[in-house]
Parts: sequence; C-alpha cells; structure tokens
Amino acid sequence: MSLVRYYVFSLRNMYDGYIDTADVTNEGVLGLMNAIENFDPEKKVKFETYASIVIRGTIIDYIRKNDNIPHRLSKIGKEAQDAFNALYMENEREPTDEEVARKLGLNSEELNKYLSRIMLYQVFSLDELLYNDVELKNELSDNSIGATEEIIFREDLIKRLSDAIETLPERERLIITLYYHESLKLREIGEVLELTEGRVSQLHAKAVNTLKSSLEDLRTDYLTQID
Repeated sequence: MSLVRYYVFSLRNMYDGYIDTADVTNEGVLGLMNAIENFDPEKKVKFETYASIVIRGTIIDYIRKNDNIPHRLSKIGKEAQDAFNALYMENEREPTDEEVARKLGLNSEELNKYLSRIMLYQVFSLDELLYNDVELKNELSDNSIGATEEIIFREDLIKRLSDAIETLPERERLIITLYYHESLKLREIGEVLELTEGRVSQLHAKAVNTLKSSLEDLRTDYLTQID
C-alpha cells in the first residue's frame, strides 16, 4: 500500500481538480491486486519493481480515460506559442500570460487551463513510453521474452531519462525537477522562477519533447535487437 500511496501523491498534478483522490487510490489498489495475482517469483524480479510498474500504469490509464480534452487543444497550443513568439519580438521581452491570452481572444485563466491540459497530454505520452508501450509488450510476447527482460528494459529507459534530464538547459531541468520530484504546480514553479504560468508550461513542453526523443531512440534500438 505504500507504493499505492506514493504514486497517488506523485501523480497528483495529473488529476488534481477534476478526479477525486479516493477514486485514484482505489485504482491504485486494483493495480496492486493485479500485480499480486500475476507476479511470478521464478522470474527473479523484485515484487516491488514489478508492482510499481503495474500500479503506476493502472493509475495513468484511469486518469486518461477520465480526461475529456477537446480536440482543438493542439491548435490552441500552436497558436499560443506563435502569439508568445510574436509578442516577444514586438516587445523585446517575455510577454505576460494576460498579453498572450488577449492576443488569442481569451482571458489568462482560460489560457492557463488550456496549457495545463496540453501539458497533461505530453506527460501521458512520456509515461506511456515508459510504462504502457503496447507495441513493445507485443514484441516481447512474440519473441518469448519474459518479465525480467521487460523490466530491465524499463530500468534502462529510466536511466536514459535521468541522463537526458542532466543535458537539459538549467531552467528546463529545474522545471522538470520541481514538477515531478517536488510535485509543485505550474503556478508555484512560476513563483520560484519568476515566470508566468504559461511560460512554465511552454518550457515544460519543450523539455518533455526533448526527453521523449531520447527515449524513442533507446526504444527503437531495443526493438531492433529483439526483432
């Protein structure tokens, strides 16, 4: 249960405000029960390692299923970035959230809500690569590779992720650390770095895309090895 509580807390930025914590905890417990039922001691893998992957994946699947995000988000994300760049060139400084929102015909609260949801999808896609890669699982199954090899691969992914984080620019690295390790909200990170919430979201998106590219390279190499 300590693993369930840990992931309910560490993933709270993904669901806080629109999914009840008790519901997320229940899903985590279901993930734990699934891990207990399917754990094979003969694979020589620690139960905690196996259960962590199953619990986290179960919670992320539940959050994704309960997140009704409009399709126009990707368009708004691009428009927000274009507006930010235009205002930056025009004023020779980073624009405020209010200025970007005004250019898009929104208020700052609406803009930050959209940016937060866009960021949530980016987090999902990164977590999916780490914990819920269906194509990889099919490849492992087809090649009769057991749970030990899959978990080793996950550990390689996480190590590559750690190394990639170290190569990020200082501000992006700090945002990743504060968001995932310290579980701060975008607004709180903005206060620490003296940036607007919208700008923090944009920098987070840039960092996540860089990290995803690094992990995709490792995933491609691994699939080639087991092909």
